[in-house]
Amino acid sequence: MFMSDRSGVVKGVIKDFHFESLHQPINPLVLFPEIRGRLLLVKVSGLNLSQTISFMEDKWKLLIPYTPFEYRFLDDDYAKLYRAELQLGIVMNLFAGIAIILACLGLFGLSAYVVQQRVKEISIRKILGASLYSIVSLLSSGFTRLLVVSILIALPAAYLFVKNWLQDFEFQVGLEWWLFVLPGLLAVAIAVMTVSIQTIKAAIKNPVENLRSE
Repeated sequence: MFMSDRSGVVKGVIKDFHFESLHQPINPLVLFPEIRGRLLLVKVSGLNLSQTISFMEDKWKLLIPYTPFEYRFLDDDYAKLYRAELQLGIVMNLFAGIAIILACLGLFGLSAYVVQQRVKEISIRKILGASLYSIVSLLSSGFTRLLVVSILIALPAAYLFVKNWLQDFEFQVGLEWWLFVLPGLLAVAIAVMTVSIQTIKAAIKNPVENLRSE
């Protein structure tokens, strides 16, 4: 806290830096030198961390035996500033993973049903010389079109959600286009691979076996 009646000499001015969460703007800050500091900042390499802490504890007890030795890591303090965001990220990743798994299972079952309904068509096309790629493209195109339409609907909603979430931060990052296009392309790739599994199984099977019932 700044004390207006405290006299002193300005020793220097430093560039603004974040001493609070990025949710907050950079406010004025005055640093006063103290004869007896309450905290000691130590930079360590991270190697042999337990031995380093034990060494500092021994030195502390030797020099200041009447004060208990307590320590914490600065990165943990920074993590506490964004605990809500970290927890939100974990929850969102969890639900996104569950949604992807459920979507793949549903798409896998639907593609298996569609392929089973068109298994004789696939066999006839194969007999007439259709390539594996053309058969996979034929059966995947319907699913791909539906997925592209859903992506076009979801992208604006995702953009508005992220943009609104960033409004809580005083300092924000830019929303690049690839942050939204790349997940969409990944979703299309996952859908095509899921459908292709059933299609390839039907396409590589002997056409005679598929047409035997006719």
